[in-house]
Amino acid sequence: MSFEIYDISFVPIIIFLTSIILNIGIPKRFGPIISTILGIVFGIFYIEPDNLLKGILSGIFIGASAVGFYSGTKNIYQEMNPKK
Repeated sequence: MSFEIYDISFVPIIIFLTSIILNIGIPKRFGPIISTILGIVFGIFYIEPDNLLKGILSGIFIGASAVGFYSGTKNIYQEMNPKK
């Protein structure tokens, strides 16, 4: 697998693109699915363009990382700023 450390830079890109897609009216419950699909697209076309299976797996890992990072950041923010 030719996954390099700089490929992790796709995580904030996927978070950004997912937030744009969700802001145009798609329900937020589809956020993880959108992130995973975007991750798979990046995995297939950039990370592993010569191997479909490796591209899909790399993309799933990148998409899942984006979902986890977003969720963790949101939970920390909500904990620090509780609604009154």
